Amino acid sequence: GCARQEEGEEILDERTRMATCMAHTHASFGGFRGMRKAGGREREGRKVLKHAQRSEREEEETNPVGKLLKNAQGSLPVIGLLSRIFSPDETFGKEVMAYQTYCRKLIDSTEREWSVALYELEQRHGRNRANVKYAQFCCWMAAIGVGIVPKKEIITSARRLRYSADLEYEIGGITTSVTETMQKYKYISTDGKNVGAPARVAVALEAICECCLGIKQGQEMEEEDAALIRVILGGAFPECPEEKLDEIFLKRAQPVVNN
Repeated sequence: GCARQEEGEEILDERTRMATCMAHTHASFGGFRGMRKAGGREREGRKVLKHAQRSEREEEETNPVGKLLKNAQGSLPVIGLLSRIFSPDETFGKEVMAYQTYCRKLIDSTEREWSVALYELEQRHGRNRANVKYAQFCCWMAAIGVGIVPKKEIITSARRLRYSADLEYEIGGITTSVTETMQKYKYISTDGKNVGAPARVAVALEAICECCLGIKQGQEMEEEDAALIRVILGGAFPECPEEKLDEIFLKRAQPVVNN
């Protein structure tokens, strides 16, 4: 009985080894077939790539201008991407800085007294008239629009906002006007080279007076308002010299003479 049991175990072990060997052989053969298929696809892909590269070289040899344009087209997006990675809040070329981006940039770059002046002006004249966002909007219009769109359009937008309270509509209108003008006249940009800082400050002052205070050119400002607005404009346009700021405020208070 023991001899038969040992013989049966040997036969079972032999069958097990044969089954295991067959399984490994099948798996190896299947993997080999998969490798052959993958290798075939890889060779086919290399053929297509070589053909495309050869066609591109032939096109560049026959059309050098096209090669130059293609190189520029390929490099500009990379340059733009890197510029936005390292300077996400800046504007480049023909782009218009968004109102939200402009406000965030000011908050990050100005001192605490700038924000305090905005809120104090709002408290003096009410949230519906001298909203912090409205004063920032007036600065934004002057920053991106002066020298590109007519001054009258900026002042009219500020005056209309005082009564409509539709900030989103006014932002869209100014953005559209600036963008269309820059597309029409290729030499215009929003980098500040078209006009100087004092011209922008003067328009921003007029816009804030119309929107937040409800007064026009030549009408006197209260001293408290003038002090707060001066801080606001000094923070929004730090490139404007102090003496120019004083000159702009003095000129703003002079009566308008109609010829």
